[in-house]
Amino acid sequence: QLSLTAPTPEPALDTMLLMHDGSQVLLREAGPSDVPLVDALHARCSPASRRARFLSPSPRLSRQQLCALVDPVGGRSVLALTRDGGSAVGLADLRLSDPLLPTPTATFGVLVEDTWQHRGLGTALVRRVAETAEDLGMSELIGTVPADEVRITRLLRRAGLRPTAVLADGTLQLNVPLATPAAMA
Repeated sequence: QLSLTAPTPEPALDTMLLMHDGSQVLLREAGPSDVPLVDALHARCSPASRRARFLSPSPRLSRQQLCALVDPVGGRSVLALTRDGGSAVGLADLRLSDPLLPTPTATFGVLVEDTWQHRGLGTALVRRVAETAEDLGMSELIGTVPADEVRITRLLRRAGLRPTAVLADGTLQLNVPLATPAAMA
């Protein structure tokens, strides 16, 4: 007797997330059609938030930069949307290094609209990006922030990660080790 079973689908990224203040956001994978939402998110952020994420307070990103955020080559991005899906309020992007390197790594970035900060959204986005990087076999996340931007290290620690930071050329170079499948065995 033959038994046919359907393959188990991969878990959907779409997740409704309850924030500390009771508000809700939808987390889902970003794609090329999200460029207008990310452009509007970036424009609504304060110069300080844009500088922390992009090392520049510029109110506009180029079309090429926006496309790279929502559809990173060899990576993934997670978009946080208001409950009705009408506005993006956060974005975390992950760009993979060469997976053939002895210790594959990924660069990451997080941007949360100022009015949505301090609700747990940044922590949730960082956790999702770290989980994705681990699933892809990455051993480390790497990031760069302005030298005076220490909030990111607290955010990473709240997400359960243990970053190290090195001051170089006026920026903090962050290294965040991940639990790789080999390390978890």
